[in-house]
Amino acid sequence: MCDAQGNVIGLFGIARDITERRRQNEELRASRATLAAALASMTDAVFISDVAGTFVEFNDAFAVFHRFRNKSECSRRLRDYPELLEVFLANGQLAPLDLWAVPRALRGESGSNVEYTLRRTDTGETWVGSYSFGPIRGNDGAIVGSVVVARDVTERKRAETRLKEQVEELRRWHAATLGREMRVLELKREVNRLLVEADRPPRYPSVIAAGSTAQTTGDGAAPDLPR
Repeated sequence: MCDAQGNVIGLFGIARDITERRRQNEELRASRATLAAALASMTDAVFISDVAGTFVEFNDAFAVFHRFRNKSECSRRLRDYPELLEVFLANGQLAPLDLWAVPRALRGESGSNVEYTLRRTDTGETWVGSYSFGPIRGNDGAIVGSVVVARDVTERKRAETRLKEQVEELRRWHAATLGREMRVLELKREVNRLLVEADRPPRYPSVIAAGSTAQTTGDGAAPDLPR
């Protein structure tokens, strides 16, 4: 402060308590560091978008899942990915962008273990991903973003396919084997019948015993043997 002659006669200042703001900034930095550490430790791909579909967070597993060499190769804009990826629904139909996980979550949908088949357009590599996704809502309930977790289940799907093929092969083998056994059994029964008709003892008594046991009626009576 100065007088009319310009001499300094006092000081004037304004002070503001920023303790709370600094505390909030420290908490925000700590939360981000915790989130970054959690994402880095996960083997599943995790990506978080804002309401416009821009990725605000994603982990190293996101790059691995989408067949990039590192995170620096990954675009943060969802709209860039249709040039690099083809995404197919479970029925084999090519999925438009609005049916991908992020747009579905931004519309308010939630999903768990939703499978998509992905194909890199540049390399032709194909794999199967299992997705869980949902919207992120603000305090007022409005959607402000999305969170998606994806896991590569290609090997599991291949193992399931191999198991189904092996089970089907086993069923065919069992049916063929059972059919041969039934034909042999019928042949033995026919030999026994012919021998009995010729007043000779049956050659395969065990077949008669087995047939009697299998055809025993509810009151315990056995059916007549061929004469």
